[in-house]
Amino acid sequence: STNGQTMFLAQDETIEPFNGENITAQILIPSTSLNAIGTVFADSNDVNITTDNKNVFITNNSGIKTCVRLTEGKYVNYKMLIPELENRSVKVDKTILDTILKRANIFTNAMTGMIVMTKSENNLVISGEDIDLSTSTKESLPILNESGVEEGFRIGCNLGYLFNMLATIDDTEVVTS
Repeated sequence: STNGQTMFLAQDETIEPFNGENITAQILIPSTSLNAIGTVFADSNDVNITTDNKNVFITNNSGIKTCVRLTEGKYVNYKMLIPELENRSVKVDKTILDTILKRANIFTNAMTGMIVMTKSENNLVISGEDIDLSTSTKESLPILNESGVEEGFRIGCNLGYLFNMLATIDDTEVVTS
């Protein structure tokens, strides 16, 4: 799914074969539809998903039905845009990370919301700046556990997207890879 800025790619290997036949299908569903589906079917344990060339039909065991129109057109191979998972991960305390990101939000450019995360010794250093307002921030939090992340590794992230992802995590620790 994509909304033009954020892209979600999901692959489900646990879906049972239809009539004993494995079927591979790639479809693009608008992100607003995915949000609605998540809300409507949040309490459903079992859903039935079928598709034709233009729609996805979802029904749960309570009889709730919905139809989502697929996004039409030719699209790039999304697997080419999302790097393969590597053996890199960092585990940090979610509460500390959330607090630092909220403070960083004050000092970063409101249009881009861009921050940079850098591994430095046993810390994750989060920095951001707003050149127009001459403000910047740089804070670090301890890394609880890491695997395969070399010293000085840097990655830029949008704060809004990070806040959205953190809101979905119920655990006290966050692992990024």
